[in-house]
Amino acid sequence: MKKKKYVIVTPSFTLHSGGIIVLNKLCHILNEIGEEAYIAHLKTDNSEIFNTNPNYNTPIASNEIMEEDPIVVYPEIVCGNPLNAKHVVRWILNKPGVMGGDGIFGDDDMIFYFSEYFAPINESINILRIVEMHDDLFEDYGYKREGSCFAVHKGNRNNIINDLHDPRDEITDISPRQELVEIFNRKEIFYCYDSISFVSVVAVLCGCTSVVIPDDKVNKEKWLKTRPYGIAFGLDDIDRAKQTMHKIRPWLEQINNNSIIHLKKFINITQSKVMKATNNKSLN
Repeated sequence: MKKKKYVIVTPSFTLHSGGIIVLNKLCHILNEIGEEAYIAHLKTDNSEIFNTNPNYNTPIASNEIMEEDPIVVYPEIVCGNPLNAKHVVRWILNKPGVMGGDGIFGDDDMIFYFSEYFAPINESINILRIVEMHDDLFEDYGYKREGSCFAVHKGNRNNIINDLHDPRDEITDISPRQELVEIFNRKEIFYCYDSISFVSVVAVLCGCTSVVIPDDKVNKEKWLKTRPYGIAFGLDDIDRAKQTMHKIRPWLEQINNNSIIHLKKFINITQSKVMKATNNKSLN
């Protein structure tokens, strides 16, 4: 049986969203390793514009591709099955409902989690973790540092501790760019109110002390499994974070290497399940 193609459903490409970046990179890597993958537009507003990343190999799925019953990958923000796909993967990039979605999936949907952090506790799960490190951009220039900065991003603004930082030092654009590198190279401390944002990792790569200010919904033990080095979980964890900052780049490199392992497992699981379902249908 010929292998199925993949269609990854994604909003228009932007560097402002880590989730959108990895959705597009999933398509890119699948094509780079010899699979056949496409992207399909998930409209999140009334705009007809659909941007793609020119540095990624992400062709757009045509009607002909959809007629071939591809394996369709939906992020957790998608409710239902708008493409009426026969073979559905749910890629959980955040807890359903935080950015969208209702967490209601079909019985035959294949579930993959970006991180154990988003999965039920003590449940056997499939991990698909794809990262875009931008490691050629983020580095420590050795500048003199002073003061602090902060970002709320997807966090709760009600948790802001005004005594920690000047309101004028809020970072509202966390997209990977040279300006962000300069900020993190000049500031001593970065406070992040979004406990899972990759920007807290970026700050460490630039030599900045990075502190996540958690809310009462975040489980520290579970969080530390996803951010074991270089980032403080609260103000009383700064010493540990500073002592392990040097470990964060090797840790990221290991995650990047593991991405191919996760991806090959993803391909094996999805293709095998589709083949089994097809064979069972033929027997019936």
